[in-house]
Amino acid sequence: MADDNPQKFTDLPLSPVTFGVRDKFPTISRTLVKFQAARMTSIQAKAIPLLLRGDDLAAYSSNGSGKTLAYLIPALDHLCKNKYEPDDGIIVMVLCPNTMVAIQIDRDIKTILKDSPQTLQTIGRLIASPGDRYVRKNLLIATPAGLRYHHAYDPERIKYDKLKFLIFDDPYLILRFSDQKKWNWVRSNFPKEQLQIAIFSVTKLKRECLLRLLPEGRRPGDFSVIDEVQNRQWVTNDRLEQEFILVPCAKRLITLYIMLKTTKSKKVMVFFSTTESVKFHEELFTFLDVKCYGVHGDQTVSEHSKIYYSFSNAEEMILLCTNIAAFGLNIPDVDLIVQYDPPIDPEEYIHKVGRTARGTRKGNALLFLMPHELRFISFMKTHKVLIREHMFDEKMAPNVGSYLLRLVAETEELMEMATKAYIEYISAYNLITMRDIFGIHLLDKEAVAASFCLWNPVTEAI
Repeated sequence: MADDNPQKFTDLPLSPVTFGVRDKFPTISRTLVKFQAARMTSIQAKAIPLLLRGDDLAAYSSNGSGKTLAYLIPALDHLCKNKYEPDDGIIVMVLCPNTMVAIQIDRDIKTILKDSPQTLQTIGRLIASPGDRYVRKNLLIATPAGLRYHHAYDPERIKYDKLKFLIFDDPYLILRFSDQKKWNWVRSNFPKEQLQIAIFSVTKLKRECLLRLLPEGRRPGDFSVIDEVQNRQWVTNDRLEQEFILVPCAKRLITLYIMLKTTKSKKVMVFFSTTESVKFHEELFTFLDVKCYGVHGDQTVSEHSKIYYSFSNAEEMILLCTNIAAFGLNIPDVDLIVQYDPPIDPEEYIHKVGRTARGTRKGNALLFLMPHELRFISFMKTHKVLIREHMFDEKMAPNVGSYLLRLVAETEELMEMATKAYIEYISAYNLITMRDIFGIHLLDKEAVAASFCLWNPVTEAI
């Protein structure tokens, strides 16, 4: 008889093929030791039994709580006990916001299946992103853009008319980054019947968002709901130390440079608002002997994968990122998150700081703000996020501004990159939803130009 309150994975009513010993093969439970997951987390203990019995589920839990395993275990159990073959087509689909998250999910599945029974080794999986070629698989890890690409260019090779289990990983982001008309076309292809749906999210979705997300005819009121964030005093992890630093715009770059040169943190992620900004700062810091790597949207899937694995396995590394690395990634042992540019909305802030203090580890987050942006702190408090001030004496920043201005002016490649980065920064700042705090009219464009080592604002961006 199944345990009514399972605490260990072995307490779950899983198929013997999935978790039992069969034909002398090791079991999945042995591989879970690699996830440090002998006992289930709270969200896993609540969600997995509901999914195993076939419920539609909306589960809301904080970053680092173990949501990925909460849906992968039931999904793999379904595939295993029903003995699907590759020719049966796509049975399980995991929809995630970008390829970085898809790469991570694929890595987790590989870890789970590595020492599993041979029957599980035949379960295929595919990361569907633009440019990938489809092969016979039962489990599809997809981005909305990837699905649209395959439907447009090779519709016969990717069919999910037999889909049984649809999982949304961070659906808020899928909706945010997807054109609604194009998303409506994607969801119209999902089966109308006999489709189990699971939603896992850090932030709670309003009913109107759920209606935009779900296949037509599916009602949010029919879902079982697990909400571990509603009654918490603060929505971010208790082991996360969050601070902000007030820096005049013209001193932002100098301050970041000194911080990265002197930080005792070993593994650091620095978030920028644009691709061109990541490229510029990576190149500039290389000139200044700060070893760092950049990840952004102009890179290929294979480049993203290489950077992800390098950063995951590194003991010390500085990663400069766009939002492509902000959502859903479970990278081990990240010590510090720096949000150099402001987030578009509170949800984005929460996702970014969620790359640290995962599981039982502690972590730190630092937000750069200019003086006119200070009201963002009280605004975040109304969203149940407490950020304390990190005192900064701008006199401590060395007077190397003129040196950096000359360096960029005299280096053609840096000058071109700085100009592009400035233009994109101005455009991105204008997209922030909190206009009363981050209004474009509040920016001192000469100071912004100085923060990109430019003598004057670039006229195209004014």
